[in-house]
Amino acid sequence: MNQRRLGKTGLLIPKLVLGGGYTGGVLILADEAERETALQRAVDAGVDWFDTAPLYGNGESELTIGRHLKSLPRRPRVSTKVGLDAEDLTDIEGAIRRSLEQSFTRLGIDQVELLQLHNPLGSGGPQFPVPLSAVLGKGGIAEVLQAMKAEGLIAASGYTALGDPEACLRVASSGMFDTAQVYYNMLNPSAAWARVPTKWRSQDFSGLLAACRAQGMGVLGIRVFAGGALASMQRHGREFVLDLGSTQEQEEARASTLFDVLGLAEDDMAETALRFVLSRPEVSCAVIGVADVAQLEAALRAQEKGALGADAQKKVHDFHCAEEVV
Repeated sequence: MNQRRLGKTGLLIPKLVLGGGYTGGVLILADEAERETALQRAVDAGVDWFDTAPLYGNGESELTIGRHLKSLPRRPRVSTKVGLDAEDLTDIEGAIRRSLEQSFTRLGIDQVELLQLHNPLGSGGPQFPVPLSAVLGKGGIAEVLQAMKAEGLIAASGYTALGDPEACLRVASSGMFDTAQVYYNMLNPSAAWARVPTKWRSQDFSGLLAACRAQGMGVLGIRVFAGGALASMQRHGREFVLDLGSTQEQEEARASTLFDVLGLAEDDMAETALRFVLSRPEVSCAVIGVADVAQLEAALRAQEKGALGADAQKKVHDFHCAEEVV
């Protein structure tokens, strides 16, 4: 699998990264044999980077990776995250260090390639939204992660660009992080735009990819399948929406209309959604969650086809422009 540069970090990252979250769930919900097979198949195919977090399965995702790291043919790179609660803001450094030490214990390692702030910024989101002052201020999250880099505990630092879009832009423009997890998919590609249409109804992340590029940041594309709405018409009950301007019902309805516009069969939905994200040169990788090995195989086949065709990309663009007058 082709590797892309992860911004200014000096690291290379595969186009596909195996995500260990709950929505896909293979590292949390599948039986042990399926978990092991998924990790083995990923590494064999060149997906030698796993993305996890303490939040995923209350540590189960990290534990799964930790149980199998030594049995894999080569040691994959690992990124994990730290999530803070309101009370942690009185001791930001202590909270981050304790979280990372617990992650190290579960993973059975003593260094990770990337540690990312998991909380949304400013306001909103499924977790406690961290104020900008706690991120960029003196002794804040950015400075603590920079110190951890100097100590060799992590190779790079990142943040999750969710919550208040203006706060996400300010953090990207600060130059204090190496990477960003950016919400980018066919239902909300606004991070790649200079501005959104006048009657845009979803969250407006416009300018975010440009800000990351200006600072030489690596971009991990997240929610490639919009929590499941772009993956299939079938629902597994683990879907949830991170776009604060939309609901699950709206996401599913818009996805159905978009795929009608593209003239796609259900079997082509996930492939098209993934190839759309990988078409952006600013996106270093797509973090994908899968429920089983069959879905991983489908993703591997999709990325082999390369960027989505220009005609299909134009149809996606025209779909969003047409929504302005619907």
